[in-house]
Amino acid sequence: MSTLTTNTATAGSLTTQPVDAFAPRAAAGMSPIDLLKIIRRRIVLILIIWFLFIGVTVGGTYLWARYYPSFRADAYVQVTSPNPNLPFDIAGTPANQDLIERYVRDETVRLKSEQILSEAINDPLLRETQWFQSFETVDKALLELEDKLGVGAVHGSSFVRASFATRSKDDCHKIVNAVVNQYFDEIGRTSQNQFRQQVSSFKLEVEGVRRLLTDKINEIREFQKQAGIPGMTERVNAVGQRLIQTVMAVVEAQEDKLAAKAIYDSYTAMGSGSAISPEIMAMVEFEPRIAQQQNRLLALQEELGVRQEGFGQDHRIIKDLTLRIAMVSEELQRTRHLRAEEMQKQQIEQVSRMYSAALEKEVRLRDELAEAQARQRELDENLARYDALKEEQRILEEEFQRVSTHTRDLEIVLRTQPGPRITLAARAVPPRERSSPKWMLNLAAGIPLGLMLGVGLAFLLEFLDTSVRTPRDVARHTSLPLLGVVPILDDEEVAIDDIEVATRTAPNSMVAECFRQIRTNLFFASPAENQKALLVTSPGPEDGKTAVAINLAVTIAQSGRRVLLVDANFRRPALHRAFTNAKREGLSNILIGQRQLQDVASPTDLPQLDVLTAGPIPPNPAELLSSRYMRELLARARETYDQVIIDGPPVLLVSDPLVLANILDGAIIVCRAKSNSRGAVLRTRDQLDQVRARILGVVLNAVETAPGGYYRRQYRAFYDYLSDEGEQAPQAELPAEQPDQDHKAGPPANDAES
Repeated sequence: MSTLTTNTATAGSLTTQPVDAFAPRAAAGMSPIDLLKIIRRRIVLILIIWFLFIGVTVGGTYLWARYYPSFRADAYVQVTSPNPNLPFDIAGTPANQDLIERYVRDETVRLKSEQILSEAINDPLLRETQWFQSFETVDKALLELEDKLGVGAVHGSSFVRASFATRSKDDCHKIVNAVVNQYFDEIGRTSQNQFRQQVSSFKLEVEGVRRLLTDKINEIREFQKQAGIPGMTERVNAVGQRLIQTVMAVVEAQEDKLAAKAIYDSYTAMGSGSAISPEIMAMVEFEPRIAQQQNRLLALQEELGVRQEGFGQDHRIIKDLTLRIAMVSEELQRTRHLRAEEMQKQQIEQVSRMYSAALEKEVRLRDELAEAQARQRELDENLARYDALKEEQRILEEEFQRVSTHTRDLEIVLRTQPGPRITLAARAVPPRERSSPKWMLNLAAGIPLGLMLGVGLAFLLEFLDTSVRTPRDVARHTSLPLLGVVPILDDEEVAIDDIEVATRTAPNSMVAECFRQIRTNLFFASPAENQKALLVTSPGPEDGKTAVAINLAVTIAQSGRRVLLVDANFRRPALHRAFTNAKREGLSNILIGQRQLQDVASPTDLPQLDVLTAGPIPPNPAELLSSRYMRELLARARETYDQVIIDGPPVLLVSDPLVLANILDGAIIVCRAKSNSRGAVLRTRDQLDQVRARILGVVLNAVETAPGGYYRRQYRAFYDYLSDEGEQAPQAELPAEQPDQDHKAGPPANDAES
């Protein structure tokens, strides 16, 4: 498989590495270096936003302090203990921290209650303040007091803070003290009633827990009677042993059943017509009837032997004895067979009875096992229920003990000193300085917020910008290899009238060097035989593909290869303007069969470069480009030239480049920085992928070298290097690299798409 090269382009160097041309593409992520580059590129905007925000912070703080200052006064109330020390408790009882926090929260709510505020608003000192006199009615003042009075617990302590802010320095402490005084008056009236209500509530709770405990004890006693709990342990042991014995008996019965079934199956498999076993035949021989017939047969055989000594074989007596022996022998065999069948049937019946008995025994034992298991489960459930009831009884006893103890403590507190110890820790005093605004606080917040706002806006603009501007954008968003970049002519220090003639009229310029780097990367992209015919295209018009095609063809020709530059853009041809001496007949004449390649290919001022213009514009470009003549032309061009560069139309506008890309060795996409969006480049890549085109890489055109962009330092280093070396080396150039004087004298070539 062929490989391409990805590269990181700078003006001074290009680093290449092989990449699979048809491997799955993965977009690169944004690195910290990219983030720093974004900040550097937008540094002016960030600084403007930052300083503007700081200025707004300073001005706003000044106006706030000038016209709307705020003075705040604070008073502190301390809840020392919700459970005061008892007279006989010398060491003192430590208060529960959770209970203290609860009481502190309760006091914050009470301190800001509507009843206390309604009475505090009638305080004579409060009514003398400028704050109160600024309201038309008492109700409006009361609403303002309720809204702006700050009451809250001081974190990590038992203090409650009451605060109020006014524009007058002499009013805030009077308002806070009026509210606190009314609060303590209210405490004196309600604390005694509060403790009495709590004692009554806890007594009701004690009675409720006592009833629950009594009901639970009765329930346990009733359950003990029904389940026989006192002797439960002995019963559990007995039932458990019986269960184990039954299980063992079931296992033994199951083994007996299997053994009997095996014997029964073996006899049943024999059947009535099967051969008699030797064991049964041996038992048959011991039958009296069989023995009698055997003795009779032996007697006849002995008599026959005696008779044969005196008579011949044909004697009547011999024949008669022989016949009788045969009859007795046949009867003996028949008797044996009948008796063997009878004994075999008897054994089958006996084995069947044994199997049935074993099966009945197993069923009976399994019933006993199920009954024992049921008794065991019942005993386990009763014990679990009993344990649960005892646990519930224990919990109720603990709850009863806790509630009873707390009730007794409350009764003792009620008799000694009811209510928590709430004391006024600090009254409100006139403030020495304003509470807001604070310069240090506002500046400490405004400076970083302004910086974050500027950086955030810079990143927002960066992410909203979907154009391809840098080589990193090509790698990150398109996953295509980068063949090289071409800087914009506005930043070039050498005078170049037209970028299309940059490599011929200004061979020592930075732009020309960039095209030579593109040529070098292209040579290393794949073997020469795999890239003889290449298409140069772009997503849309005005991207500079014609300029790239011309300069790439020139640099390849300057390297010694013979190059044919073809204008296949029938929609908008341009090579005839760049090469004014080229023939008017061109590609279209070849594709309709009028001319041959050698007839219309025009030589140029470079000995190794020929140009084939588009010729007359045909009405059906796509059909001509996909014709047989186009394939024959490419075959002839590959034989005649070392390199064929075809300048095609944009991919996203017409289908012509897709037809060409399918029959060529590869395609080069020219993308204009800031003009092409990432989506356009991706759509171009996808359409070329759909026709199985081989994308060799991307050329990023018109890259800016402004601060924050690319090539600024490389530009300076490049020309400094040339100036230093030029003093020591002779200035000699190849004739092929000299500009075309006749072409320079003619009208400047103006690539409409550069």
